[in-house]
Amino acid sequence: KQHLDKKDNWNEVIAFIGVDFYPLKCEAHITNFAVATPYQGQGLAKFMMKKIMDFCKDEGYKVISLEVNNNNIIAKSLYAKMGFEDAIEMYVYL
Repeated sequence: KQHLDKKDNWNEVIAFIGVDFYPLKCEAHITNFAVATPYQGQGLAKFMMKKIMDFCKDEGYKVISLEVNNNNIIAKSLYAKMGFEDAIEMYVYL
């Protein structure tokens, strides 16, 4: 598991992405991804997603997956722009 975060001058975490790597399957799964509200709309999410995608490609990973709430239109738009495709949701939260 690796984490990439970006901090401002006050040592405050302003963005976070968590990824689980499965090298035997050549897959990665984004577990957590957030940008603090005051810093949204500045390209941080796109920057961090590109860094993770580049890392995975360089390391030979073939698939990156994530889950997103169907109501999170902004996140879904970003993921679509980054090349993610919709998949059938096959999970239940208990």
